[in-house]
Amino acid sequence: MLNFISVGLTLIFISSPWWSLAFSFLTIILFNYAFDPVLYLFFMSAFIAPGLFCWIYSFGILVYPKTKIRIIIPYFIICLIYESLLIFFLFTNPDIIAVYEGKFSYRRTWFNIAFLVFVIATTIITGGIFAIKSISSENSIVRWKGIFFSNAIISFVLASVLDVFSVGNSVLQIITKIIFIAIGIEYCLGFFLPNRLTIALTGEKSLD
Repeated sequence: MLNFISVGLTLIFISSPWWSLAFSFLTIILFNYAFDPVLYLFFMSAFIAPGLFCWIYSFGILVYPKTKIRIIIPYFIICLIYESLLIFFLFTNPDIIAVYEGKFSYRRTWFNIAFLVFVIATTIITGGIFAIKSISSENSIVRWKGIFFSNAIISFVLASVLDVFSVGNSVLQIITKIIFIAIGIEYCLGFFLPNRLTIALTGEKSLD
């Protein structure tokens, strides 16, 4: 049960880097209120570490159930340290997290980028292992899930890189948001294939 929850939370947290932009835009339209820097940076960065931990928890349970603790505990410590430093810097020196570049635009600093690189590297390695194991399965349904999941990993890496360099570039920001939407769909299909799609792809009925 916890594994399904962590899979779902990972899907939710994938989109967290652009929550601040979306929520701030809505509050301006509805209440004529723009997020202050602390709140904006919180939504932009605070859910990345929980998202990474949720994924590692799912990965450990699904791929290495016998040795999952050896994987989960180190990542829990790393994510806890990052999150603690993030909260501390938010209230003491937000410029360590990101620098204001203009309306709805913040440039990430080394602190934020370094952790994002760590997240991307972890995603490539663990996601690659998970996708390869799925695609190598004799079960055609699992193979298709692996294909969708591998596409989600590729899209996530691409979107993460574009997100870093999209500051001040509205075209790149739009492309990044579209890719993040695609990631959500691909990731979801990597775990839960609807019966109609399963039958269309494999001729078999999904067991989900």
